[in-house]
Amino acid sequence: MARIHHVAHAQQRYATVPVLDENGDEKSTPVLRKDGTPKTTKKGREITRRVTVADKSQPQPNHTCGKCHTEIKVGDPYKWVKTKSGPYGGATKYRCHTCPSWRPSELSSSKMAAIYGEQENLGDVLHEGQDVDSLEGLRDAFAQTVREVADEYRESADNIVDGFGHETYQSDELAEKADELEGWADEIDSTEFDSFDDEQPEEGDFEDEDDYDAATFDYETNEESHWDEQREALQNVTDECPV
Repeated sequence: MARIHHVAHAQQRYATVPVLDENGDEKSTPVLRKDGTPKTTKKGREITRRVTVADKSQPQPNHTCGKCHTEIKVGDPYKWVKTKSGPYGGATKYRCHTCPSWRPSELSSSKMAAIYGEQENLGDVLHEGQDVDSLEGLRDAFAQTVREVADEYRESADNIVDGFGHETYQSDELAEKADELEGWADEIDSTEFDSFDDEQPEEGDFEDEDDYDAATFDYETNEESHWDEQREALQNVTDECPV
Protein backbone atom coordinates (compact mmCIF):
# COMPACT_ATOMS: atom_id res chain seq x y z
CA MET A 1 0.00 0.00 0.00
CA ALA A 2 1.26 3.46 -0.86
CA ARG A 3 2.57 5.49 2.06
CA ILE A 4 0.72 8.67 3.02
CA HIS A 5 3.00 11.63 3.77
CA HIS A 6 1.97 14.51 6.06
CA VAL A 7 3.41 18.00 5.55
CA ALA A 8 3.08 20.58 8.34
CA HIS A 9 3.52 23.67 6.13
CA ALA A 10 3.13 23.90 2.35
CA GLN A 11 6.00 25.65 0.59
CA GLN A 12 5.94 27.88 -2.48
CA ARG A 13 6.44 25.75 -5.57
CA TYR A 14 8.77 26.70 -8.42
CA ALA A 15 9.48 25.27 -11.84
CA THR A 16 12.61 23.12 -12.00
CA VAL A 17 15.21 23.85 -14.68
CA PRO A 18 18.40 21.99 -15.63
CA VAL A 19 21.72 23.16 -14.25
CA LEU A 20 24.20 24.04 -17.03
CA ASP A 21 27.97 23.61 -16.95
CA GLU A 22 30.52 26.16 -18.20
CA ASN A 23 29.95 24.99 -21.78
CA GLY A 24 26.18 25.46 -21.57
CA ASP A 25 25.48 21.73 -21.47
CA GLU A 26 23.13 20.16 -18.96
CA LYS A 27 24.87 18.76 -15.92
CA SER A 28 24.26 15.16 -14.90
CA THR A 29 25.23 13.06 -11.92
CA PRO A 30 25.64 9.27 -11.51
CA VAL A 31 22.79 7.26 -10.00
CA LEU A 32 24.28 5.35 -7.06
CA ARG A 33 23.46 2.04 -5.46
CA LYS A 34 22.98 1.73 -1.71
CA ASP A 35 26.65 0.83 -1.32
CA GLY A 36 27.72 4.05 -3.08
CA THR A 37 28.83 2.48 -6.36
CA PRO A 38 27.41 3.81 -9.66
CA LYS A 39 24.51 1.95 -11.25
CA THR A 40 25.13 0.69 -14.79
CA THR A 41 23.11 -0.84 -17.61
CA LYS A 42 23.57 -4.48 -18.62
CA LYS A 43 26.05 -3.28 -21.23
CA GLY A 44 28.06 -1.46 -18.58
CA ARG A 45 26.99 2.08 -19.41
CA GLU A 46 26.78 4.35 -16.36
CA ILE A 47 23.24 5.49 -15.49
CA THR A 48 22.96 9.20 -14.82
CA ARG A 49 20.25 11.73 -14.05
CA ARG A 50 19.97 15.41 -14.84
CA VAL A 51 20.83 17.96 -12.18
CA THR A 52 17.99 20.44 -11.71
CA VAL A 53 17.29 23.44 -9.51
CA ALA A 54 14.20 25.42 -8.53
CA ASP A 55 13.87 28.58 -10.64
CA LYS A 56 12.42 31.21 -8.29
CA SER A 57 11.51 33.40 -11.25
CA GLN A 58 8.91 30.79 -12.24
CA PRO A 59 6.50 30.24 -9.32
CA GLN A 60 4.07 27.37 -9.80
CA PRO A 61 0.41 27.31 -8.76
CA ASN A 62 -0.43 25.79 -5.39
CA HIS A 63 -1.71 22.25 -5.13
CA THR A 64 -5.45 21.65 -4.91
CA CYS A 65 -7.16 19.21 -2.54
CA GLY A 66 -8.39 16.26 -4.54
CA LYS A 67 -11.36 15.81 -2.19
CA CYS A 68 -12.86 19.26 -1.61
CA HIS A 69 -10.97 21.05 -4.43
CA THR A 70 -9.83 23.92 -2.21
CA GLU A 71 -6.43 25.50 -2.76
CA ILE A 72 -3.64 24.35 -0.44
CA LYS A 73 -2.00 27.69 0.30
CA VAL A 74 1.58 28.33 1.38
CA GLY A 75 1.84 27.51 5.09
CA ASP A 76 -1.18 25.19 5.12
CA PRO A 77 -0.78 21.61 6.39
CA TYR A 78 -1.63 18.91 3.87
CA LYS A 79 -1.00 15.29 2.97
CA TRP A 80 0.09 13.59 -0.23
CA VAL A 81 0.52 10.08 -1.59
CA LYS A 82 1.94 8.64 -4.79
CA THR A 83 0.08 5.65 -6.21
CA LYS A 84 1.48 3.26 -8.78
CA SER A 85 -0.30 2.75 -12.10
CA GLY A 86 2.28 0.42 -13.62
CA PRO A 87 5.93 -0.65 -13.34
CA TYR A 88 7.17 2.92 -13.74
CA GLY A 89 4.20 5.28 -13.79
CA GLY A 90 2.18 6.74 -10.99
CA ALA A 91 0.17 9.73 -9.85
CA THR A 92 0.63 12.00 -6.85
CA LYS A 93 -2.56 12.91 -4.97
CA TYR A 94 -3.03 15.76 -2.50
CA ARG A 95 -5.55 16.51 0.24
CA CYS A 96 -5.92 19.35 2.70
CA HIS A 97 -5.60 18.58 6.42
CA THR A 98 -9.35 18.88 7.06
CA CYS A 99 -10.39 16.24 4.53
CA PRO A 100 -10.27 12.54 5.47
CA SER A 101 -7.32 10.48 4.35
CA TRP A 102 -7.52 8.11 1.40
CA ARG A 103 -9.25 4.81 1.85
CA PRO A 104 -7.40 1.60 0.94
CA SER A 105 -9.52 1.16 -2.20
CA GLU A 106 -8.39 4.60 -3.40
CA LEU A 107 -4.72 3.69 -3.08
CA SER A 108 -4.77 0.20 -4.52
CA SER A 109 -4.36 -0.62 -8.20
CA SER A 110 -4.85 -4.35 -7.61
CA LYS A 111 -7.90 -6.44 -8.38
CA MET A 112 -8.64 -6.42 -4.64
CA ALA A 113 -9.51 -2.70 -4.79
CA ALA A 114 -13.13 -3.60 -5.61
CA ILE A 115 -13.39 -5.70 -2.44
CA TYR A 116 -11.74 -2.99 -0.35
CA GLY A 117 -14.30 -0.55 -1.71
CA GLU A 118 -17.17 -2.90 -0.88
CA GLN A 119 -15.86 -3.31 2.67
CA GLU A 120 -15.74 0.46 3.06
CA ASN A 121 -19.24 0.84 1.64
CA LEU A 122 -20.57 -1.82 3.99
CA GLY A 123 -19.05 0.03 6.93
CA ASP A 124 -20.89 3.17 5.82
CA VAL A 125 -24.35 1.62 5.39
CA LEU A 126 -24.41 -1.40 7.71
CA HIS A 127 -26.25 0.58 10.39
CA GLU A 128 -29.18 0.77 7.96
CA GLY A 129 -29.68 -2.99 8.22
CA GLN A 130 -32.77 -3.06 10.46
CA ASP A 131 -34.52 -6.03 8.87
CA VAL A 132 -33.70 -9.34 7.22
CA ASP A 133 -34.32 -8.11 3.65
CA SER A 134 -31.89 -5.18 3.93
CA LEU A 135 -29.16 -7.34 5.47
CA GLU A 136 -29.62 -9.98 2.79
CA GLY A 137 -29.30 -7.28 0.15
CA LEU A 138 -26.01 -6.08 1.63
CA ARG A 139 -24.80 -9.66 1.93
CA ASP A 140 -25.66 -10.53 -1.68
CA ALA A 141 -24.03 -7.38 -3.08
CA PHE A 142 -20.81 -8.11 -1.17
CA ALA A 143 -20.70 -11.76 -2.24
CA GLN A 144 -21.28 -10.75 -5.86
CA THR A 145 -18.32 -8.38 -5.77
CA VAL A 146 -16.11 -11.10 -4.30
CA ARG A 147 -17.16 -13.50 -7.08
CA GLU A 148 -16.42 -10.89 -9.75
CA VAL A 149 -12.91 -10.38 -8.35
CA ALA A 150 -12.43 -14.16 -8.20
CA ASP A 151 -13.40 -14.33 -11.89
CA GLU A 152 -10.76 -11.70 -12.69
CA TYR A 153 -8.07 -13.74 -10.96
CA ARG A 154 -9.28 -16.89 -12.73
CA GLU A 155 -9.19 -15.15 -16.10
CA SER A 156 -5.64 -13.90 -15.45
CA ALA A 157 -4.55 -17.43 -14.53
CA ASP A 158 -6.13 -18.85 -17.70
CA ASN A 159 -4.45 -16.20 -19.84
CA ILE A 160 -1.03 -17.15 -18.47
CA VAL A 161 -1.69 -20.84 -19.13
CA ASP A 162 -2.85 -20.03 -22.68
CA GLY A 163 0.21 -17.88 -23.27
CA PHE A 164 2.79 -20.40 -22.04
CA GLY A 165 0.90 -23.53 -23.03
CA HIS A 166 1.15 -24.91 -19.49
CA GLU A 167 0.58 -23.94 -15.87
CA THR A 168 3.18 -21.77 -14.14
CA TYR A 169 3.88 -20.75 -10.57
CA GLN A 170 2.15 -17.43 -11.24
CA SER A 171 -0.93 -19.02 -12.81
CA ASP A 172 -1.18 -21.45 -9.89
CA GLU A 173 -0.97 -18.56 -7.44
CA LEU A 174 -3.71 -16.62 -9.24
CA ALA A 175 -5.93 -19.70 -9.48
CA GLU A 176 -5.44 -20.33 -5.77
CA LYS A 177 -6.58 -16.78 -4.99
CA ALA A 178 -9.63 -17.32 -7.18
CA ASP A 179 -10.46 -20.53 -5.29
CA GLU A 180 -10.06 -18.82 -1.91
CA LEU A 181 -12.26 -15.90 -2.92
CA GLU A 182 -14.96 -18.19 -4.31
CA GLY A 183 -14.93 -20.13 -1.04
CA TRP A 184 -15.23 -16.87 0.85
CA ALA A 185 -18.17 -15.82 -1.34
CA ASP A 186 -19.89 -19.12 -0.54
CA GLU A 187 -19.35 -18.51 3.17
CA ILE A 188 -20.81 -15.01 2.86
CA ASP A 189 -23.80 -16.35 0.91
CA SER A 190 -24.48 -18.91 3.64
CA THR A 191 -24.79 -16.23 6.34
CA GLU A 192 -28.39 -16.15 7.50
CA PHE A 193 -30.28 -13.59 9.54
CA ASP A 194 -33.10 -14.00 12.02
CA SER A 195 -36.09 -11.72 12.20
CA PHE A 196 -37.06 -10.08 15.47
CA ASP A 197 -40.22 -11.85 16.57
CA ASP A 198 -40.93 -10.27 19.95
CA GLU A 199 -44.41 -8.81 20.15
CA GLN A 200 -44.53 -5.06 20.47
CA PRO A 201 -46.38 -3.89 23.63
CA GLU A 202 -49.81 -2.35 23.16
CA GLU A 203 -50.82 0.44 25.48
CA GLY A 204 -54.24 -1.10 25.98
CA ASP A 205 -52.71 -4.21 27.49
CA PHE A 206 -51.44 -2.28 30.52
CA GLU A 207 -53.45 -0.68 33.30
CA ASP A 208 -50.46 1.32 34.52
CA GLU A 209 -48.71 3.73 32.12
CA ASP A 210 -45.36 3.16 33.83
CA ASP A 211 -45.63 -0.57 33.15
CA TYR A 212 -46.34 0.16 29.48
CA ASP A 213 -43.35 2.52 29.24
CA ALA A 214 -41.10 -0.08 30.88
CA ALA A 215 -42.29 -2.81 28.52
CA THR A 216 -41.80 -0.53 25.51
CA PHE A 217 -38.27 0.31 26.67
CA ASP A 218 -37.44 -3.39 27.06
CA TYR A 219 -38.86 -4.16 23.62
CA GLU A 220 -36.85 -1.42 21.91
CA THR A 221 -33.68 -2.39 23.78
CA ASN A 222 -34.07 -6.05 22.82
CA GLU A 223 -34.83 -5.14 19.22
CA GLU A 224 -31.72 -2.98 18.88
CA SER A 225 -29.59 -5.66 20.54
CA HIS A 226 -30.99 -8.27 18.15
CA TRP A 227 -30.15 -6.26 15.02
CA ASP A 228 -26.72 -5.40 16.43
CA GLU A 229 -26.02 -9.15 16.57
CA GLN A 230 -27.30 -9.67 13.02
CA ARG A 231 -25.19 -6.80 11.66
CA GLU A 232 -22.15 -8.07 13.57
CA ALA A 233 -22.51 -11.49 11.92
CA LEU A 234 -22.35 -9.87 8.50
CA GLN A 235 -19.51 -7.59 9.52
CA ASN A 236 -17.45 -10.51 10.82
CA VAL A 237 -17.79 -12.70 7.73
CA THR A 238 -17.02 -9.83 5.34
CA ASP A 239 -13.94 -8.82 7.35
CA GLU A 240 -12.32 -12.25 7.03
CA CYS A 241 -10.77 -11.86 3.59
CA PRO A 242 -8.64 -14.97 2.88
CA VAL A 243 -6.17 -13.31 0.47
